[in-house]
Amino acid sequence: MIRRYCIVIAAILVIVTANSSLAWASSSAKYSVDVTGQAVSVSIFLAISQNLTAYENTFSLPQLHSLLLGPNSTSAATEVQMVLQNETPGAQVNNLRLEVDSTPWSSSSSLQWFNLSLTMAVTGVSVYKSGTAQVDLSWKSFAVPSDISMGGVEVNNVGEKLLLKVAEDLAGQKSANPNISFLFFVSDQEISPQQFPMFVGDLSTLNFSSLAVPISNWKETYDPLAQTNTWTLNPARSWGMRFVLQSSQPGAVEKADYELSTRTTGIIISPTKLSLNGNTISISVDSFLQSLMAAIILSIGFVGAGARVYERQILKRPTRKKARG
Repeated sequence: MIRRYCIVIAAILVIVTANSSLAWASSSAKYSVDVTGQAVSVSIFLAISQNLTAYENTFSLPQLHSLLLGPNSTSAATEVQMVLQNETPGAQVNNLRLEVDSTPWSSSSSLQWFNLSLTMAVTGVSVYKSGTAQVDLSWKSFAVPSDISMGGVEVNNVGEKLLLKVAEDLAGQKSANPNISFLFFVSDQEISPQQFPMFVGDLSTLNFSSLAVPISNWKETYDPLAQTNTWTLNPARSWGMRFVLQSSQPGAVEKADYELSTRTTGIIISPTKLSLNGNTISISVDSFLQSLMAAIILSIGFVGAGARVYERQILKRPTRKKARG
């Protein structure tokens, strides 16, 4: 019987809705991937939620359901492969499938979702010698710089193409109330209003640089019953943009957050390792497995942590409407 091993990167997130009630993200990522040949099977699910529209009602993400598969995915596969080869020169991308599905803005939940899934087979990253497989995962934190358009909508460089205008509008806010101030964040880093649009413009969905920490620096545990090693990483920063209203008025809400973002927790599981050097895992394989499969599966799950709003009844303000004329 062929044994299947897997590397899994997943996410757990908390969402606080506009009425300050606590809700868990209902989305989840499930992966069932069979790997044949000397390949690493990659499965990525990215779910981003936003509640910026609750403040700036002229903004929402485009509604889209589009799929790149087979010959239609060749261009995207080439772009991803070029990036992977920057870290692992022999990496080859095969059978890339990219799907994007976004929901309409919901005024009842004050949420909108932008979901992206990517699957592909990566070959040329494993080296076999004397019954040992050395699997190089240094490309796991790949970031694609190029545009990827689906259904007439840019789905990778969303900062420049979808978010820049709302970032400029938010950065231009002026408070008539001296007790109300505005704060701006990009990937948890506070940014000045003048620089906010520029940093937002650099955001791209296919950017997994938060996983760049070498696996050898992740928290490691061993399960002797399952004979697996597990590595866990909690990146310090989220991905996305955030606009915060902060009140210093006595008795008023402390702050209200409007954002589009996601946060991840990474978990890597592999068969019992012989050694680990940075991002290269060495495992023992018998001649049968060696000839049939590089038994590693990489799955990445991202679930949106956007749409956190902290409000109380004291601070009630109408939805901001853009001036006309």
